[in-house]
Amino acid sequence: MCDDGPSICIVMLMGIPASGKSYFRQRLEVLLKNGSLELNNVYPVSISFDDYIDSEIDFHKDPSIWKEKRLDIYSKLENMIDKLINKNSLDTNLCAEFDLNVANQSQLVVFIIDDNMYYKSMRYKYYNLAKKYNTSYCQFYLKANLKDALIFNQKRKNVVSDSTIIKMYNNIEPPNINNKWEENSLEIESFIDFNNKQFLDSITSIVQLSVKFPIKSTKQENNKEEAQKVTNTNVIHQIDLILRSIVGERMNKAKESITDVKVLKDVGKVYCSRRIQILQNIKVGEIMLPFPALTFDNLQDVELLKRFLFQYI
Repeated sequence: MCDDGPSICIVMLMGIPASGKSYFRQRLEVLLKNGSLELNNVYPVSISFDDYIDSEIDFHKDPSIWKEKRLDIYSKLENMIDKLINKNSLDTNLCAEFDLNVANQSQLVVFIIDDNMYYKSMRYKYYNLAKKYNTSYCQFYLKANLKDALIFNQKRKNVVSDSTIIKMYNNIEPPNINNKWEENSLEIESFIDFNNKQFLDSITSIVQLSVKFPIKSTKQENNKEEAQKVTNTNVIHQIDLILRSIVGERMNKAKESITDVKVLKDVGKVYCSRRIQILQNIKVGEIMLPFPALTFDNLQDVELLKRFLFQYI
């Protein structure tokens, strides 16, 4: 243990359901505890989303519940990190798996996050958390064959619907090591042999590298992030204006065939609800825009986005 407390590393496990994440997490815990990764006095803390969120909670059907559950897990992790670094005396909203006494007696605390994390935006939030506290961060992507995942899923205790697995398989965004924030990432074939020396060396290298070089947040980066937040807010506002214009066009079309005022009002409520949901889906990455950076500098961009969004209303 260091005088200033233990070092901290966030290890992100990602992949579709039934890709072997839980198996990998359990094996990784053992490797960290017994020193196989050439790191001493390590305290691994596993946070499996399956223990907190029902796998069948659908974002589209229960967006508020889905978001609330995920936010609670994120808050628990931040509270635990804050408690270790800032010696916060509060014991509220911590994971049951976390033992503060053991953590404080360790040289390194590794928080293993076990979830699908199929969108980059989901993972980037945790990277930013690591940067906020100047801790370490790395990722392991459990790559699974869809056919094998569907078969293995039927053998699990908590079976996930095939449609959920297929949806995530079709939408997953693998790590890109060319992105600076994802440079400490490793793609792994599901259920790989842990006795494979080359495999163990790869895991050791990724974890050691991330621990050796924790993420540092500079003043320049902070200013850039604040500017990006403003840009994102402006983009969402522009998208909302486009959605409102689409709703207006839809309502004008509806008026041509609907004369009942009450029915027309109900149709308007449906379109309004869809507009709000689409904005939320864009914010959390459920809907990916047709081009990465929206500047709205020309009408062509606006028209392209309008045609793209028309399908959702």
